[in-house]
Amino acid sequence: MNQLTFDYDALPKKDIQFVKQTTREVNLLLERSTGDIIAIGQKLIEMKNRLGHGHWRSWLQTLWPLDISLANRWMNVARKCGQFPHLKIPRSTLYLLAANSTPETLRDEFVRRVEAGQPPMTHSELKAEIESYRPEPSSTGNKSAPMAPSPSLREEILACLDQAASLLNGKNPAALKALESARNLVVSLSE
Repeated sequence: MNQLTFDYDALPKKDIQFVKQTTREVNLLLERSTGDIIAIGQKLIEMKNRLGHGHWRSWLQTLWPLDISLANRWMNVARKCGQFPHLKIPRSTLYLLAANSTPETLRDEFVRRVEAGQPPMTHSELKAEIESYRPEPSSTGNKSAPMAPSPSLREEILACLDQAASLLNGKNPAALKALESARNLVVSLSE
């Protein structure tokens, strides 16, 4: 792989220092952005564990200032990429890197390349690599494992289950147990 370098000497002399300084600042913000997303995701995980399903959804709906799906996405980033707060990558690539569909080996390879000083894969390159890891569909008539719901459908199902548990308000333990079983099933389908 050839490494690209930017030719600062091709710029007007008055712009060279500005471009170098702005590049450093942008890279620091990108690194901080990834680290901030991971830190927020970790705090949200702690909050969810402390509040439990009955209060968690209510807290999100009333006190979380952003979209609820973003909270879930940031928690997933914290779980899957929490050890890489130093990565300087766009958020869309970070989200894809943390997706359940991204094999752990590919995630490790991505980080290894970045830490070795190689440019990170672009979003489209990472997406293509993920696709190459997917098994070919079975051409035989055998039944296969159930398909995992898409991440957005999964989050919607989980949100509905959380809302149903919240509405029960602890009044029906058997129903709460059934909802928790359904939640665990949805989570296991996407792993």
